[in-house]
Amino acid sequence: MKILKKLLLINWHYFTNELIEFEQLNFMTGVNASGKSTIIDALQLVLLGETGGNYFNKSASGKSSRTLISYLCGEIRDDDKDGFKYLRNDRFVSYIVVEFYDNEKERYFSFGICFDVHSVNDVEKRFFKYRGSMPDNRFMENNVPFDIPKLRAFLKEKNYKDVTFYESGKHYREDIYALLGGLRSKFGDLLKKAVAFNPDNNIQKFITEFVCDNEKNVDISLMQENIRNYKNLERTAAELERKKTALEQISANYSELFDGLDDITPDQILEYSKSKFEEIIKLTEDIKSDANVLYSRLKEEFDKLGEKIRELKVEEENLEKGIYKFPQNALDLKQAVIAAIKAKSGENADVVIVAEASEIKNPRWRNAIEGYLNKQKFYIIVPPQHIKTAIRVFDRIKKDQAIYDTGIVDVEKIRNKKYITERNSLAAEIETENPYVRIYLDYILGRVIKCDNADGIRSFPTAITDDGLLYKNFVVRALNPKLWKNPAIGQNAIRIRLAEIKKEIHSARELTSVYSTLRIGIEDCTALENYSKSDIENFVEAAENLSNSENLKIRMSELADEKASIDTRNLIVLAEKIEEKKLQLDESGRKKEKLQSESGKTEEQLRSLCEEKIPQTSLLLKEKQNVLEGNFDSVWIEETGKLRYMQELSKRNTAENINEAFPRELSKAKNAIERFDKLLSELRSRYNHDFKMGYDVNSADNAEFDNALKEINENELPNYLVRIEDTKKKAMEEFQEDFLSKLGENIRSVKREIQELNRAISSASFGEDSYSFRVEPNKQYERYYKMITDDMLMSGYNLMTNYYNTKYKSEIEDLFSIITGEGNTSLEQSDYENRIRTFTDYRTYLTFDIEVTNQAGEVQRLSKTIGKKSGGETQTPFYIAVLASFAQLYRIGRDNKANTARIIIFDEAFSKMDGERIEKSIDLLRKLNFQVILSTPTEKAGDIAPLVDRVLLVLRKGTNSRVTYFDKERVGELSGER
Repeated sequence: MKILKKLLLINWHYFTNELIEFEQLNFMTGVNASGKSTIIDALQLVLLGETGGNYFNKSASGKSSRTLISYLCGEIRDDDKDGFKYLRNDRFVSYIVVEFYDNEKERYFSFGICFDVHSVNDVEKRFFKYRGSMPDNRFMENNVPFDIPKLRAFLKEKNYKDVTFYESGKHYREDIYALLGGLRSKFGDLLKKAVAFNPDNNIQKFITEFVCDNEKNVDISLMQENIRNYKNLERTAAELERKKTALEQISANYSELFDGLDDITPDQILEYSKSKFEEIIKLTEDIKSDANVLYSRLKEEFDKLGEKIRELKVEEENLEKGIYKFPQNALDLKQAVIAAIKAKSGENADVVIVAEASEIKNPRWRNAIEGYLNKQKFYIIVPPQHIKTAIRVFDRIKKDQAIYDTGIVDVEKIRNKKYITERNSLAAEIETENPYVRIYLDYILGRVIKCDNADGIRSFPTAITDDGLLYKNFVVRALNPKLWKNPAIGQNAIRIRLAEIKKEIHSARELTSVYSTLRIGIEDCTALENYSKSDIENFVEAAENLSNSENLKIRMSELADEKASIDTRNLIVLAEKIEEKKLQLDESGRKKEKLQSESGKTEEQLRSLCEEKIPQTSLLLKEKQNVLEGNFDSVWIEETGKLRYMQELSKRNTAENINEAFPRELSKAKNAIERFDKLLSELRSRYNHDFKMGYDVNSADNAEFDNALKEINENELPNYLVRIEDTKKKAMEEFQEDFLSKLGENIRSVKREIQELNRAISSASFGEDSYSFRVEPNKQYERYYKMITDDMLMSGYNLMTNYYNTKYKSEIEDLFSIITGEGNTSLEQSDYENRIRTFTDYRTYLTFDIEVTNQAGEVQRLSKTIGKKSGGETQTPFYIAVLASFAQLYRIGRDNKANTARIIIFDEAFSKMDGERIEKSIDLLRKLNFQVILSTPTEKAGDIAPLVDRVLLVLRKGTNSRVTYFDKERVGELSGER
């Protein structure tokens, strides 16, 4: 067994130099405010390795205003005008050290903490341990305690073994728990609960929180992530179904538009195409105009983006070298101050920017700290002896170099004010090795209280939440997120900014690629060629002229044939006809001249037609043919359009007659085209808007939309449905294999733990009564309990899986639905989270109780009788529960070789028990071989003092406390002690 022998307190509240010695059962008493809790808090600090002080003075009331600084400096009172008043205001050193004796190994070991206090805002501390007893000099020379360097030298000089100093309370705690007998981490929590022990009438809560050592809730984050994926897939599939419906509507409308055109003639088609051609000309002109404007703007943005990437790359290279891009004003001022100090004193002064000399411990509070400090994090910190030089430099260069938005901190003035740093302030979340930066940060942030939510911020003069909601000067406001967008404090800021820079560069490069693609497309748009309306009219006129030239050629051919048919054999007839022919010849001469004239014109027209107008008209006809083929399916043109046209042509002889016969049909067709075309454009535009697509709403064909529909039907939707089924199956498997199994293991573990507790106290009775813990299924959730604890679940997925799923089909579906929120979309997030906490907590499925068995063997459950018994009777079972927990922790009755400490500390112990029950309680403590420190006011001294091994009387006079060992035989005098 490892026994606490001594406690040394130097400069700890009202104790200046006190060495307290302990035995097995120790009773500490004294009037209120004499210093009992001060001793207990010191013991807790050194046994727990925690200096935060959230456990200070936590007796039955559970309330405390004590802080580490108030204990170290000896807080006297709170003066509203000048702040706190302290016993110790100059530099001093404090010690808390304990000495243990290992009676199996027959040797001593000691451990504790040394505080080197420069001011209320500047405290250096070191935990330490060594093998050996407390030295006679109590770590002092000439009545002055050793500071940390002297302590190191002293322990080395005296050749103490296993000397270790600790930077971290965590590492100290791990070593001390091992030194005390390999105690589990539960020791710290149990010790704190025992000190502030307060019996709770809620037996269920008391046993699970005080006695059981299990993690209350099963971590279902991985399963929830899988469920979120499943839900996301479901939402995506539903979105695909919406897209599919919209595309099917577009496709159906497109088909209806062209299915209704079977009776339209080619001339009607050409007429419609002509109007569309004119629309295209107008659209082309608009596109070219817009493209030129867009090209100019795009080039400007492209150039800006290139410059941004170059700047980001430079910043990235500097960050990778550990160089943060602080504001140039701050850097210029810093260099100027360093140079001036060097020139004047020859010293290389440690001049720093606040942000570069600090580090934020908890990422949770980074945004609040960065935002609250704002530009103050770029202030310059100068050693106090050089402040005047720094101010003169600043005054000299501020205008010439335009140095604004930064400043020099007068650390000396702040230090002299001795501002108080609140325990729960932002200052606690930021570290620095520079003492002057520490002073400034404590001044700026030391009174800005951290709040978990908005509800608590009005409780303090200045308070802030982690998302930047600030309460100050009776005003609530939200800090602008821009203030912490580019973090600047510490090396972690460099890592955060570097990661952000890489993302920005990646995004900028992707945007550059998009801009490049857009530029190519826009360049093509600026080069579009288009025809005017007059061009179309010229094409028609050329076609008409071509028709006239063919008639002239026919007439010239007829005249040549007639001339060749003249009969010259009959001269008489010829003579008679000469005159006639002369007249005809004259007429022919005139006609010839006319024809020759017209022939020249016709030849010119033919040349113009062959070389210019026919090629142009052919090109136009080809373009119109392309428009026709683009607007109508080739199969429809060949199999429907042409056939119908030839049928009508055989009846009506000419296209003009066909056109005249179909005016009503043409009007109806045009109206139908316009109506369906408008509806089709609306459907396409709505699709683009709803689903953030960029398809061409005016496209003549429906290829983009049909391809999208085909992709959804053939690939995307089937793939998502398969993934949904697979993800849901995996979520269900994780639900059974991970969640249910872990929940079952927690229940089995706590039942085993209860069995061990019962074994630990089975041989210990409390007078005529004995106690045991009872754990049973909660009747309200018994069907889930049976499913969770079924042995089939422990065997994993095997031949029994199907039988298990069938047996508990209803329970599995119900609990899975509760955990996932499936089928209950109206549930509020807070309600859902409460349900998660309830159903992932093993305690939900169990009920706990304490059974009391009297000498006659009669058994009563505490939950049934607790409201009917006296305070003392009620307290007793809860003390038994606490002792059982410590017995289990110290492996009493379970491990005969366990060489552990057995220490228990009770503050304000046995407050409601009478003398008989107190006697039985102390008798049980002795039977279980605990080392106990009991603390009560003097009112209980008569019942407790005669039963213990040592009575420690704590006395206080003014601001001086001390401990004296009191004779148990004089216990009656304690009631009058002051």
